[in-house]
This record gives sequence, structure tokens and C-alpha cells, in this order.
Amino acid sequence: GGGGGAGRGVPYHNVVHASDVVQSTYSYLYLGGLAAALNAKQQLAMILAAVVHDVAHPGLNNDFFNKTNAEVAHRYFGKAVLENFHAATAFGFLMQPEHNFLCNWAEEDVIELEDTIVRLVLATDMKRHFEHIKTLKTSVDETRRAAEKIAAATNAKSDGGRPFGRSRRGTITGSGNTTPSIRRGSIIEPRVAENDSEAGSTWDTRDSDYRGDSRRASNSTPPRSARESTGTGVGGFRDGSGGGGGEGRVGIAGRESQSS
Repeated sequence: GGGGGAGRGVPYHNVVHASDVVQSTYSYLYLGGLAAALNAKQQLAMILAAVVHDVAHPGLNNDFFNKTNAEVAHRYFGKAVLENFHAATAFGFLMQPEHNFLCNWAEEDVIELEDTIVRLVLATDMKRHFEHIKTLKTSVDETRRAAEKIAAATNAKSDGGRPFGRSRRGTITGSGNTTPSIRRGSIIEPRVAENDSEAGSTWDTRDSDYRGDSRRASNSTPPRSARESTGTGVGGFRDGSGGGGGEGRVGIAGRESQSS
């Protein structure tokens, strides 16, 4: 709450709550990695929405205004009454000359920013909380299944037709009783060495040392098991590179305030 009038002295929806939500939103964006999936205007919209999402809060909830036939409830047809009120109040402040930092923006950019902020503020209606949680869970599950399919399809393909350096970018190293395994750019697991001479050997296959021709890598001769591979041309490893498939970024709903 805040901004004069309603919101002053409210025990929960006050400037402390607003600061808490801004801090959480900042963490989602710049510590949690969400900013990487958003452009600059979208990031600004999230921060501003966090600031204003409960501005001028009266300390009462939507049910109160609907059941008492309050003017504000009729204004917004009983739908997300306070959330609409907060958004409208925020833009009322923003349009004042001393607050309007958007005066030099292009009209279409201002409209886009306002639309995004309004959607974010309306999303804080607690009646839609579980709907948002379900949507987020569904999106995460679908992204995970898609990533699993991509990984399976990638691993099912042979590397023989691809340039060696591209399909096996990284350094192959070995230690203990395992043969060399890919350090970067692959998810292939090490295989148990056939003999002591293979254990601990190093075969550098970085592009700078092996460019797909007949030259050997700079460090040493490939281990025997690699030279006697099944013809895949990938150092005796099982078919398929393991380019990691990261989960898709999913929009994270900002923490929603509890309507008083």
C-alpha cells in the first residue's frame, strides 16, 4: 500500500510488502536466470509491476467490496477488483508530469509496457493462484518431456557423419581404471578400461589439435580400444553425442500477496 490516502497504516499490504516482492522479483530475474529469457522492457515491466501491484491498498479484500456493493466493485464488474484498482492507480501516478519517465518513449513501446504491467498485476488475484500454479507445472512437465525426447533422438544418431571436432568437442581424459571420457560437450559415461595401459591415458581431441584429417592428437596416440572401434570414428565410444539439453525457461509467477 502507499501513495497517499488508502494504504497508509495498512499492516500487511504496505511499503515493506512491496519492497519484499521487488526483492523477490529481482532474485527471480537476475539470480534465478529468468532475465535471460526476457528483453529489457519485459524485465522493467516485472520490476514495476512488483512495485505497484498493491499500491494504495485499503486493507480489505475483494470479497468485502463485492458483498458490500462498493463503487469500486461495480467499476470493475466484480472481477479482480483490487488488482484492477492497483493497476489503474499506478498508471494515474505514472502519468503525472513529475513521475512520467516514459514521455520520450515511442507510443507502441509505452502501450506494450502498460499492457505487460497490467497483466502481471491482474495475475496477483488470489482466486487465480492455483490456476497459475497448474499452468506452471504443466509447462515444466511438457518442457521436461520434450527435452527427454530430444536427448533420446540425439543419442540414437551415429556420430560417423559429423566432423570429429564438432561431435566430440572437449578433452578426453582418463583416471583410475577407466578409459578416457568426454569432459565437455557430452554426457557419455566412462567405460571400464580393458587393461592397465589404458587407464590414465590422455587423448586431446580439441578442434585445434584434430581437424578431421589423418593427423593424430597432440598429446598421445589414441588408446587401443579407440583405434579398434567399430567404425563410428568416435574413439570407441557408444553411438551418439550427448549434447546436454537444458530445460526450457519457464516464466516464474511473482510471489502473490495475500489479500487482507
